[in-house]
Amino acid sequence: MEDIEFAALAKDDPDFAKVLKENNKIDFWDPLAVQQLTKSVLRRDFKLEINLPGDRLCPPVPNRFAYIKWLQKLIDSTGDSYRDAYEESREVIGIDIGVGASCIYPLLGCASRPNWRFGGTEIDARNLEFAQKNVRTNGLESRIRILPAKEGQPLISLAQLGTDHADFVMCNPPFFTSLEDMDATYETKTKPPSAVCTGAAVEMITDGGDLGFALQIFALSQSLKTKIQWYSCLLGKLQSAKDLVARLKESEITNFAAHCLQTGGRTKRWLVAWSYDDLRPEDSIARGDGLSKELLPPSTSAQILVRDMPASNLGDAVNQIFADLPLRWIWKASNLKGLALATENVWSRSYRRKMKFQGDSTSKSDEDRPVALAVLVLVHSNQVTVRWMRGEDHVLYESFCGMLRRSLLAK
Repeated sequence: MEDIEFAALAKDDPDFAKVLKENNKIDFWDPLAVQQLTKSVLRRDFKLEINLPGDRLCPPVPNRFAYIKWLQKLIDSTGDSYRDAYEESREVIGIDIGVGASCIYPLLGCASRPNWRFGGTEIDARNLEFAQKNVRTNGLESRIRILPAKEGQPLISLAQLGTDHADFVMCNPPFFTSLEDMDATYETKTKPPSAVCTGAAVEMITDGGDLGFALQIFALSQSLKTKIQWYSCLLGKLQSAKDLVARLKESEITNFAAHCLQTGGRTKRWLVAWSYDDLRPEDSIARGDGLSKELLPPSTSAQILVRDMPASNLGDAVNQIFADLPLRWIWKASNLKGLALATENVWSRSYRRKMKFQGDSTSKSDEDRPVALAVLVLVHSNQVTVRWMRGEDHVLYESFCGMLRRSLLAK
């Protein structure tokens, strides 16, 4: 998806062949050629047909699909089943704020995941008209609902979108605060833009720029909380991503994810997502490569090295350690994988003293108490991976890893 072979695309799509030059390149300063590239890629790779106005943004497909793929991985790794994998049966509802004329994010999401549905909003009447037509053209009216947005109204209204919850919010907001800000940004670049931009002012400029828009979403998230599992935003400036993450930390939100998008050319974009839920994403998703420490959330993966111990023996040792603890332990010997669910720190000395003092006078059973920590334990030769799946307390997770490390090294 990142490297589009123009010659191959021209063979697959006669309309694209018309704009391809003899050197197997296109003129990226020709709006019609750029539009045709987007249309042809969507047609070939996703079986989608769209129509676009000439005076609005034409979205590059690789960049847009990269955001969707990242959200898919984020959702897959934070499911209630603790599988860390795509669940085909899971129905997912997404919300796209500002769908644009193409409605590309909902279209790509529905084309790549059959059980995904979308609600979307659009403030520009021309964009709204084309977006709704593109939904109808692809027969997705039952899965994508686009509504007009108005100045002064909340960016997210679950009731208007016909749902009481959603799995994620996504947004690719205008990046600039003014025309002067946009011009100044381009002037600081060492190289000129590599392609024409047909975006209208409503798509490029907003009060406060991308950070201001993201902070509006953050303010709404403070009231909606767990009604939406993940809130996310694509940012055009690294400083905006840093400032947003700083705001999350100030608000004591530790369950967040950051990622750098760079598909093809020189342009970089930054993704930030946050959640009030306690389901934790994989490090590979939440802690993007090449990001500075200030952008990274607490790690959800720890490796314990155990020398000279085959996987089967190591698996037996792990199983025995957890079988002796008062927690829920599900072990699958066939693939050397286990799930531990604890309602509190049941491996500490203080817990053992408390149980000795209380004797048999326990209150609630574990099934009635909320899970404070869920970890997936993966056993390999000479190594155990401990994946933090659920919980609000990173110190509790680190304590669990420390207990397992000490127990294994004592074997």
